Amino acid sequence: MAERDRIKSRCKKSPSQINLDLYKQHRNTCNKLCRDAKRSYIHNKIESLGQNKVWNFLQSLGVGKHAEVSSSPVDINKLNSHFSTPPIALDLPTKMATLASLKSLPTLDYPPFKFTEVSDDAVRRSGESKEDQGSEEVF
Repeated sequence: MAERDRIKSRCKKSPSQINLDLYKQHRNTCNKLCRDAKRSYIHNKIESLGQNKVWNFLQSLGVGKHAEVSSSPVDINKLNSHFSTPPIALDLPTKMATLASLKSLPTLDYPPFKFTEVSDDAVRRSGESKEDQGSEEVF
C-alpha cells in the first residue's frame, strides 16, 4: 500500500501515461490482495466457529440485516409511468433490423416443461429426513 501511495504521489506530481498505468497496476494489486485477505479471514473464521456462532459472526459483518425502509411517500402513478414508458424511442428501421437479427439467431430445442400434480402426502414425505421416513418415534 505504501508503494501504491508513493506511485500515486509521483503520478500527481508528473502525470504521464506510464505513471498512470503503473499506479493503476499497483492499485489493482492492492485491491485484489485486500479482497483476498478479507475472504480468507471470513472463511477461516467461519471454519473455526461452531454452528451456533456462525450467524452472529455473519451478522457482525452485515449479512442478514434488513434494509431500512424509506418513510417518504411514493406516488404510485409516477412510478408506474416511469417503468411503463420505454427509455428511448427507436425508429422503425432500427426496430426492424433488431427483430430480423433476433429471428436469425438459432433457437435451442428443449423439451416442453410440464407441471405434474403432487399429493399432500408426497409433500409431507419430502420434508422428512431419510431417518424419519418409515420409522416410529420412541419415547
